[in-house]
This record gives sequence, C-alpha cells and structure tokens, in this order.
Amino acid sequence: MGSSGPATLNCVKAERFNAIARRPYTKGLPEWEMFPDEESRRKAIEFVERGMTPRSIKGVFQFLLAVAIFLVVPLVVSMLIAAHLLPPMGKWNERIMWGMALTGYTVIVFLAIRRDMPKALRRQLLECGVPVCIRCGYDLRGLPSDRTHCPECGRAFDEQVARLVREGDAGAPPSNETPTAGGPAR
Repeated sequence: MGSSGPATLNCVKAERFNAIARRPYTKGLPEWEMFPDEESRRKAIEFVERGMTPRSIKGVFQFLLAVAIFLVVPLVVSMLIAAHLLPPMGKWNERIMWGMALTGYTVIVFLAIRRDMPKALRRQLLECGVPVCIRCGYDLRGLPSDRTHCPECGRAFDEQVARLVREGDAGAPPSNETPTAGGPAR
C-alpha cells in the first residue's frame, strides 16, 4: 500500500465533500443529469465556480458591494423586526436579530447562485457536445437534423446548437416528441 493510501483516501474524502457541498446548487436541475459522465459534471461545475470568482480589481469591488448589500438588507430588516415586533427580551433580541440576518443573507446568496446555475450548466453541456436549448434546457438529442428551432420554447438554434443537432448523437436518447401516427411498437 505504501504512502499513497492516505493521500488517496484524502482525495476521496475531498471529492465526497465537494459533491455534498454542491448538491444544493444542482439538486433538481435536469441539466445536471444530462452530462455524459461524472468527470464532465465535475469539470462543468468547476468551470462555473471559476466563473463566479472576480478576476479584476473592479470585479472584486463589485463582489464586495454585492456582499455588503446582501448582508445589509437582511440586517436592516431583522433590526426593524427585532426593534418593533418582538417583545423586549434583553440580549435575546440581539441574538434573534443576528440569526435572522444571517439566515436572510444565506437565502439571498443561495438564490443568487441558483438563479444563474441552469444557464451556466447548459453552456457547459454544449461544450461537452450535448445539444440542449439554452433558453429552456430541452434535451435536443435525437431530433431530426433539419430542425432549426427548439420544440419546447420555439427559440432558433444558434450555430453551435444547430451543428450539434445536425451531427446527431448515435447513443442519444429519443427526443420527448409525440409518437408517430402508428404509435409505439408493442
């Protein structure tokens, strides 16, 4: 076994922790299940996370301003609630206020991250060669190659999506379109 055993175990633990930490942002997103394998999922989420980090001084200031606003709004609301709606309870009012502020901050940050996650994952699916509609997330694998619009939302395909649909995917699951006039074979 040698010295690689503990290092490998630490890598496995780190991967498991990262998967658990990302679960709230990806849970319930159909785009997450469309990736061909775990490796492409890992690369996609790492790319999306890298895109969320500021890369310039201006980006850092914008990030800090967003954090300040996201923290100040729940803090002010919780201060108003604690001061005017809660009965006087000494230090408990202050503790309740901070608890409400941190909860509000967490919810706002979660919603801000979660709002952009589907579109970012759709872009990564296209990079992996999986044709998907950028607007609605419809799985376009198995569509006839002459299609130019999404059957779900009607959006015209951009060049990358049109190329992926034309190329087709031999192992693609059938599209979610209605069956032919003859109906499904039994």
